[in-house]
Amino acid sequence: MRRRKQESIFYELLDLPWWISLIVAGAAFLLLRYLIPALALASSPSSIVAVASKAAAPYVAVMIALFAPAAFVRQLSRRLLDTQADLDSLRAMSWKDFELLVGEGFRRLGS
Repeated sequence: MRRRKQESIFYELLDLPWWISLIVAGAAFLLLRYLIPALALASSPSSIVAVASKAAAPYVAVMIALFAPAAFVRQLSRRLLDTQADLDSLRAMSWKDFELLVGEGFRRLGS
């Protein structure tokens, strides 16, 4: 299999099961909303970071959680490709499922 050009947590979230994205989103929210402000000192520049992290927490969590539906669709397309045995099963599927199937086939080829 061909190596990706860029390795990042976002590519990893797409490859992992969809529910992991929700767990990571929850952990990021708790970290930014509660843990970082609790560790910040009241009269230092870190208090500015604490206020900013509190404000950014819901936005960061939602951005991470948006990877869950994409990961779910990728898992569905992988399952579709693995279950196809003959032309009759291809003819029986909807055009949307066929589109996902072809996309997964190209992804596995590295294209």
